[in-house]
Amino acid sequence: MPKSSLSINGVRHHIDSWIKEDFDHNIYKINFQVWSDNHKASPKSFSARLSREFIEDEIDNDLNKDYIEQVAHEMIRFHVVEILAFSEGRTSQNIKRWMVEAKNRLKNK
Repeated sequence: MPKSSLSINGVRHHIDSWIKEDFDHNIYKINFQVWSDNHKASPKSFSARLSREFIEDEIDNDLNKDYIEQVAHEMIRFHVVEILAFSEGRTSQNIKRWMVEAKNRLKNK
């Protein structure tokens, strides 16, 4: 399970992410939680479902779970501010594009 921390507006935030495979429905569920060092704020939990076809075609043809988790975590780290600000529907509209961008960023590192 990838974990990281970063500063947003001077407040330290922590991110945990993980992937669950649902072979019965051919989907991958990306789950993540973001919380801050500000003890007054409660943790925010998010999830997104992506089809196995999308993951296979756009992210990793071999369906390597560790790599898919790495790409998902990179996407979350890079877009955490938007994710925290957007409504659920708006975020889910962007997840596929953000995942492809994250894969490309990891390739170029």
